[in-house]
Amino acid sequence: MVKSMANANTSLKMAALKKWKNIKWTLWLASSLGLVISTFGQSPHNLKFTKIPVANRVSGIDIAIFDAGFKGAEGFPWFQKIVSEGRLKGTYNLVNPKEGVYNYSDHGLKVLSIIEGDDSLFYGASPGANYYLFVTEDVFTESRKEESYWAQAFEMADSLGVDIINSSLSYTEFDDSTQNYTHEELDGKTALISKVARRALNKDILLISSSGNYANDPWNHIGFPADADSILTVGAIDSSGVITQFSSYGSTVDGRVKPEIVAVGQHSFCYHAERGFGTSSGTSFSAPVITGFAAQLLNFFPKSSKVEIWSAMLRSAQHYPNALEKYGYGVPNFDKAKQLLEKQELGKIQLYPNPVKPGGYLSLTTTGFKGVKILDSRGRLLFDSKLSDGAKIEIPAYVEAGLYVVILSDLNGNIVSRLIQVES
Repeated sequence: MVKSMANANTSLKMAALKKWKNIKWTLWLASSLGLVISTFGQSPHNLKFTKIPVANRVSGIDIAIFDAGFKGAEGFPWFQKIVSEGRLKGTYNLVNPKEGVYNYSDHGLKVLSIIEGDDSLFYGASPGANYYLFVTEDVFTESRKEESYWAQAFEMADSLGVDIINSSLSYTEFDDSTQNYTHEELDGKTALISKVARRALNKDILLISSSGNYANDPWNHIGFPADADSILTVGAIDSSGVITQFSSYGSTVDGRVKPEIVAVGQHSFCYHAERGFGTSSGTSFSAPVITGFAAQLLNFFPKSSKVEIWSAMLRSAQHYPNALEKYGYGVPNFDKAKQLLEKQELGKIQLYPNPVKPGGYLSLTTTGFKGVKILDSRGRLLFDSKLSDGAKIEIPAYVEAGLYVVILSDLNGNIVSRLIQVES
């Protein structure tokens, strides 16, 4: 949806940044906007508070971007570098297959540049990744058919073996008002797009979704698929760490925290098709910061599962485990997430049956772990006990269907996370 994607945009014509003689003007303008450019050629503003290693290139990480279009991308050297290095793995326009992905909208270009940007102007959050670019958003109409395009893209991304999906799209209302969603449907399992999104972690895909820009709109809630569980829904803060006026928030109808985390999404440095290097604002532009965060973690810990990455990112956030209404758990901290993953003891672990039914028993085969906790997707503790090899855990009959995190620990504080699914 054009309105909901990120178009709280404050686009600035900053083409003069491309010339060294205008550096002083650039610094003055950035300062007047409250932005920070500490070293020309870096982008600490977008990455502020996250501790993401600036200019650290990743390798072998496959990212799919679901968006409205990547207009103008072919004209930028940093994108040409993606192509020349063989890192553009595929482009798919599911709305108009004959059109390609470089028409109509540059929204996806802005998102991609925040992840990849790799030139003399600024660095993205995780330059060096591989990309699959999908157009799933129809910029001319608004209907639930776009959810079908999104679902098709998800199945394709899964078959392609992607590690991360960035979706800076949100749906609530449509041209045909009879298709409009209601707040009561924000349960993560009603909208088609949300039902598909919640399958991501179980397929070892980390799905990053913008929360939406509805805070000042009549809708005044997150959109879809941001309500899905076991994804990371991202809100937007400014360069002072304060939640933006547009960033959607609010628990789902079943009480889950949304957004889970936040990142800078106001006056975000990015590339525009017509104006070159500039800024835009919206949760669409905080989400790719978190996508880059996840890619950097996977680069350091290639053997970690996506649920382990997901869990470390949540637990590294500044307010975890005490979520705030508008911020969720806050900004994740890369250094802390790394420390959490470094402590993991990846011993032999088997959990079965998986899926498990409410009232059934989950058997654990482990070596060296002495404690077990089970958390639901809201971060609530459901089970906490000492552990012996070959233990069985009874899943209470009242537990709702969904994804749950099993956290195992040893006496030295090392932990490992695994995902289970409860099916009714």
